[in-house]
Amino acid sequence: MKLPFQIQTLLFAIALIFSCKNDPAESNATAAAPSADSTSAAPATQLAPGARLPVSGKVTAINSQFVGLEGGEKVNLPAAGNDSATTIFLVRHAEIVGEKTSLSPAGQARSGYLANLMQGAGIFIIYVSDNASVQTGLASAKACQSEFSTFSISKPEDEQTFLKTALKNYPGKRVLVVSTAEVIPNLVNQLAGKTVAEPITAGEFDNLFVAIGKELGSAEVKRLKY
Repeated sequence: MKLPFQIQTLLFAIALIFSCKNDPAESNATAAAPSADSTSAAPATQLAPGARLPVSGKVTAINSQFVGLEGGEKVNLPAAGNDSATTIFLVRHAEIVGEKTSLSPAGQARSGYLANLMQGAGIFIIYVSDNASVQTGLASAKACQSEFSTFSISKPEDEQTFLKTALKNYPGKRVLVVSTAEVIPNLVNQLAGKTVAEPITAGEFDNLFVAIGKELGSAEVKRLKY
């Protein structure tokens, strides 16, 4: 018997949270650093420097054809099912309570707003990497009725492996990746094939990167705010 989507995602989240709590490696990482974002971080793979991404605008809506921005501008998206390009949205998890991994009221509101934006984007699968990312991504998974999976980055080559797998398995699909302040810029740079993403500061939770491409290292990337 297939369980309802809401029960599946709840059980998934509970299992992940308990597994993370019982993981000595994560406990040590949390104790050694002041931020929950320190978990699952790995040194960035060396890439050629590139022009840093400017903020192209603030998102007002996302649909199957484009990302709408304030002022009437938009970022066009390839048609869903077009195998020539995969669209990957990347965000840091929402605001957390102090140094914990649970979302604050502001974080819960942001995760709900993200879900509202993603609902019309045609997201096929959402990847999350830690407790705060799970809590951020669950609302979007429910809104999009999408697949929900985890990934981890413990060494630099894991970044490429994860992205190559996503690009290979989901050609022409829309993918949402939710992770930490350390991991997201590294993934953006790997997709672009050069260092274009600035480090994300401790209080910065509103970046939304859109990467469109078929192969790792050649994606067109936009930096937006939401």
